[in-house]
Amino acid sequence: METQESLRIGLLGSFDERIPPWLYGGTERFLAWLANNLVAQGHDVTLFGSGDSDTLARLMPCTDQAVRTMPEAQDLETRRAISIMGLEKAISYIGKHQEEFDIIHANFSGVAPDYLPLLMRDAAGIKVSFATTFHGPLSAPNQKYMYTHRFPNEPVVSISNDQRRPLPNLNYIDTVYHGIDLDEFTFSPNPGQYLGFMACFSPDKGGAEAIEVAKKAGVPLIMAGKVDAVDRDHFEAEIKPHIDGRNVKYIGEVGGKAKDEFLGGALAILAPLKRRWKEPFGLAYVETMATGTPVISRPWGSLPEVVGNTGFLCRELNDMVTHITSGDVLRSNRAANRKHVETYFTADQMARNYVNNVYRKVIQYV
Repeated sequence: METQESLRIGLLGSFDERIPPWLYGGTERFLAWLANNLVAQGHDVTLFGSGDSDTLARLMPCTDQAVRTMPEAQDLETRRAISIMGLEKAISYIGKHQEEFDIIHANFSGVAPDYLPLLMRDAAGIKVSFATTFHGPLSAPNQKYMYTHRFPNEPVVSISNDQRRPLPNLNYIDTVYHGIDLDEFTFSPNPGQYLGFMACFSPDKGGAEAIEVAKKAGVPLIMAGKVDAVDRDHFEAEIKPHIDGRNVKYIGEVGGKAKDEFLGGALAILAPLKRRWKEPFGLAYVETMATGTPVISRPWGSLPEVVGNTGFLCRELNDMVTHITSGDVLRSNRAANRKHVETYFTADQMARNYVNNVYRKVIQYV
């Protein structure tokens, strides 16, 4: 290790999306903000990502471009195979250049298991300190088996306290909330005249329920998000028949300025999650609150931690409707919503928490 002030950090992504993503991609957006803020704080950062990524860190391209955008990778199995090949390239580099790193921070998620970097690390004989952040729910049986039998003492990080519930006895170093770059989000003091929905169109995300709430409340709904192949049937059956361009509008994926304007221009953003979906964090909710717009969702998973008292967490859809029609949402303190993000969810704060509460602790293990 060089000095107590500066660390040599390797950030390992999943390669499925560009860092930062052009449009959809919460983990990749997190990685972009983390990498840039670590560099700004004086650390030597290497980002293992897709070749089209844009970062202040030193980029080590592990795939030519984001795997999801490759013409030959339009099915899940091919995406997974190419991502695993990219991971193999990253691990090979780390193994040959171990002296360049104080710590590797693994954030492999999505199309392949998050424990795969650990298996490859051990097979390659890498001795550099590793920390793994979980980015999804910890409900998969293979995760439970692998982390309780193969990696019970592995240093891991949760992104909300609720995320730990399925596997509470792992070696959690800390919970580090995601943080955003506030400069990318414009505070909008005045409420808009439409409700918004921004998520992938998985049934668990509640797109169909958002339509039901908006129609009952008599407020137009604008929906944004990607439709993965696995969710196409749900979209065609439950979402598309309601899209009329007036009461319900679908605008596809949004990013950058378009997303900022979409979120800030809404009366509220609806996220009526299914009970079975335990949201591990929900970066989109933080982005929403940064514009001042309140979130209407359910008290499952991380939502009480992330949204807190700034939004409206309702168990029943009719309660969401009531908050809208009664004027509660219209009277939401949009300045307080923005202040909530400034206090708890900035990228600068996130990077400092990783350095002081995770990286320096984990390095002491080796």
